[in-house]
Amino acid sequence: MNLRAARRDHAKRMQDAGPGANLGIGLARCALAALAARWKVGATVAEIAKDLGFDAEADAIDRRQSAARVEKDASEQTVSAGGAWIPELFSREFIRALAQLPTIRSLVPPSSILEMSSETMTVPKNSTLPTSYFLTENQQATKSDPGFGSVSLNTKKMATECVVSRNLLSDCVNADQYIRAIMLRSASVREDLSFLIGALGGEMKGVVSQVPSGNQIAANATVNFTNCVADLNKIVSKLEDASVPLMNGGFVMHPRSKSLLWTSATGAGTVPFEEEMHDGNDAADGSWSDDISDLLSRRGTLLGYQWRKTTQLPTPGAGGRVLFGDWSEFIIGERIAMEIDVDSTYISGGTTQAALARDQVVLRLWRRIDCAVRHPESFAMLTGVTWTA
Repeated sequence: MNLRAARRDHAKRMQDAGPGANLGIGLARCALAALAARWKVGATVAEIAKDLGFDAEADAIDRRQSAARVEKDASEQTVSAGGAWIPELFSREFIRALAQLPTIRSLVPPSSILEMSSETMTVPKNSTLPTSYFLTENQQATKSDPGFGSVSLNTKKMATECVVSRNLLSDCVNADQYIRAIMLRSASVREDLSFLIGALGGEMKGVVSQVPSGNQIAANATVNFTNCVADLNKIVSKLEDASVPLMNGGFVMHPRSKSLLWTSATGAGTVPFEEEMHDGNDAADGSWSDDISDLLSRRGTLLGYQWRKTTQLPTPGAGGRVLFGDWSEFIIGERIAMEIDVDSTYISGGTTQAALARDQVVLRLWRRIDCAVRHPESFAMLTGVTWTA
């Protein structure tokens, strides 16, 4: 019988002898493995333990060593550099944060997200309706044509690049998936900013810059419950009076403005918006739920319309805003919704760096997207909002 078989036979006899006979056996086996490791050059204690037939102890050693390791570079040394991705430090809240719904995409209906087959795309829009009328007997109908226009989508390229150590990828379970989720989250946050504010240069033109001047209303400088409600009703009425369908009507505001509305009380001491805004708050906040269908079916509302908060809008003050509109009029065009590639070099400080020489991997996320507002008059905005809790 060889040594490995003998050890297994001994372990079986000790197991059959009962629980008391096993006391200290794990430590003894680990000590034996440690001694044996000295004469097997390059072997680890766990490897020698496995060679001697002590598989359970070898696995335990591996687990303890993995938990104790503190690795290098981009990296496992600090939480901000990647240490939080070590399995023991994962938390449910962190994973939820990775999957948080982007503000604007949670408002836009699926029918308004278009797949682009080329770099440019023309989307038709209706500008005027045909005339409808009643006729007397034998009266001939008069032709009346609808008016049409169009808006154009021209893809804008977005990139997110991340350099990661191979140690992190090998030591952390599913590390590559979590890193990619983080990259996508970063891209989503940047997308939200562009969808909302957007510059007129190389990125998308955001909805705020397209709200007609006649639909921009200054908020009352005196902040109280009555004035806040009156201001909200002004931008809602602006669109309702213009017969905007508001099929997907919704507010977007800064979290501080949301907090004020949530806690504002009338003169009688009641807090009218608390229940309405809080009901289904997971979705209204744009935060994650395990059951997305349940999430979308129980959104909180404000004056009967859905609402979202985002720090992408300016902090309440001179530049504070509350945006309201029909989000079915907001179009997202996607040529490449998300594409991730792996590279061996990256640019840092204007110099090409060799990632492989540093035992690193370069992950790069590409997106080619654009947005447009079919009818800008479907949006209204409060300006100079100073509401803050």
